[in-house]
Amino acid sequence: MDKNGQKSTIFKYKATLVRRILIKNPDITATRLAKKMKWDRKTATKYLKYVKESNIRRTEAQIDSLKKKPVEAELAEMETENKEVLRYLWSIAANKKVKDSDRVAALRAIQTVKKDLFGLKFDAGLFIKSLGKLDINVPELVRRIRKENESSGDNSESSL
Repeated sequence: MDKNGQKSTIFKYKATLVRRILIKNPDITATRLAKKMKWDRKTATKYLKYVKESNIRRTEAQIDSLKKKPVEAELAEMETENKEVLRYLWSIAANKKVKDSDRVAALRAIQTVKKDLFGLKFDAGLFIKSLGKLDINVPELVRRIRKENESSGDNSESSL
């Protein structure tokens, strides 16, 4: 550590190397790490401990941020960002001075952005699925059928 209590650049670089090794081999021991990096076991243990603890802290921070920020808020943020992107893409698509191929590419990108955002919203459950549901007022339907039967002269209710 330097005089301000910060980890040095060399320490952070070595920790990054250890993090990469842990990604490839998550069950590596300090002894095997020391052999691989040509360090003594004490140094390897120090780096393993630091990297694992920092991974835990990072994961906990991500979980805390997810608890504080609901999916709807994250989607709203993404939608705001996408609106800016769409505004830029529409300016390209509407510009007559831009090559036709670029305008077509902008229109395709607009379609992709909208489709992807819809997919995210749908997956998050922000839409109510109405497939397979009948939006019928049954008493009203029965009344209409009776009225139709009466006007046609058929008074039997066996058709219901």
